[in-house]
Amino acid sequence: MVEAGLEYDQCTPEELNAKVQPSGKPLWELLAQVEESKWNRELAIDTRTNPALRIFFKVDFEAVPDLVAGRKVFLRHGQAYVSKTDVVSLVVGHFRSHLSQALVETARKWASHIAAEESERLTPVIEALSTRYLGPDYGDLQRPAGEVAVADLPRLAHESFPLCMLNMFEGLKRDHHLKHTGRQQLGNFLKGIGLSLDSAIAFWRTEFAKGGMPEDKFKKEHLYNIRHSFGKEGKRVNYTPASCMSVINSAPGQGIVHGCPYKAFDADSVRAALARLRIEPDKVRAAVGKMQGGHYQLACAAAWEGAHGCECVTGINHPNQYYTESRKVHDAQMGVTEETKDADASLNPAALPKLLDEPVLAVTPSRQTS
Repeated sequence: MVEAGLEYDQCTPEELNAKVQPSGKPLWELLAQVEESKWNRELAIDTRTNPALRIFFKVDFEAVPDLVAGRKVFLRHGQAYVSKTDVVSLVVGHFRSHLSQALVETARKWASHIAAEESERLTPVIEALSTRYLGPDYGDLQRPAGEVAVADLPRLAHESFPLCMLNMFEGLKRDHHLKHTGRQQLGNFLKGIGLSLDSAIAFWRTEFAKGGMPEDKFKKEHLYNIRHSFGKEGKRVNYTPASCMSVINSAPGQGIVHGCPYKAFDADSVRAALARLRIEPDKVRAAVGKMQGGHYQLACAAAWEGAHGCECVTGINHPNQYYTESRKVHDAQMGVTEETKDADASLNPAALPKLLDEPVLAVTPSRQTS
C-alpha cells in the first residue's frame, strides 16, 4: 500500500491476536466472521486457518463509506478494518481524489496555456474523450472461434446476451419487426458473435416472414442492407458492432426496443428483466443502484456478475465483450460438465431446463420520462 502512495497501517499480528471485549474473541476471528458473511467464504476459511493470510488495513471509517454502508467491514473505535480483497475501495477513493484535483488544476491552466485558436480546435477533442471507445471493434478478427447457427440463438441469447441485445432479440421474436437503428445494432452484434451472412439473411427473412412480410418486400427493403453491413454492397465496408457508448447515446422513443435498457427503462422494469434472468438478488440491487446513479456500464457489469457467479474483472465496455466473457465462463463450465458426463452417463435431453421456451422479457418495460 505504501508503494501505491497509500499510507495505511497494516494490522500487526499482535493487534489481530488481541482479545476484543466484551466478546473475549481475538480480533482476527471477528474479522473472519465479517468475511464469512460476504460472498467470499473461502477467504474466511483461509483467514481462520492460515495466519499468513490475515491481512487487514486499519483506516478511518470515512475513507470507505461504501464498505461501511454495505456492512462489509468490522468497525471499532472509529476505525474500519479492510481486508486485502476490499482494498480497491481505498485505491479508488485515493485515485478519485487525485483525479479531481488534477482536473481542477488542468481547467485552471487551460486558458493561460492554450491559445484561443488552438482552444477552438482542441476543445471538441477533449470533450469527446469521455464518450470514446478505444477497445477492440469485434469485427472479423475478434470474432469467437466458429460460426453461430441460427438455431442456437435462443439459447445463446438467454445465456450470454447483454440486456440491450436480449431486449432487441426478444422484441424481434415478439413483434417480428425492428426499427432501422435496432436492426443495425442487433444485426451487427450477431455478426460479431459469429453469425454468417447466409445465416443472417435466413434469420431476418424468417422473422419478418412471421410478421407477414412478403418475400419480394424483404428483398427490396432489407436484403441489400444486410449484405451492405457485411461489406458485400456499396462501399464494401464491413461494419463493426456498436460499442456500449454508441448504444447508450442512441435515443429510442416509446415502443422502441433498441438502446440501453439501464438508461431508458425505469427501475421496476430493469428489476423484472433481471429477475427473469435469475440474477442474484444482491446483484440486481447493485445493478439498479448503478443505473440510478447514471453508471449504466457498471450496472451491466453487476448484472453480468450476477448471471455468472464470478467477478467481471474487465468491466463491460462493449456488448460483444459481454458475450465473449460470458462464453468463456460457460465454456469452462461445459468442460467440467463434459468430464462429469463422460464419467457418469450420457446427457438426458428430458432433463434440460425449459427456460428457452419462454420469453425472457415478458413485460413491456416502461421508459423513464424526462
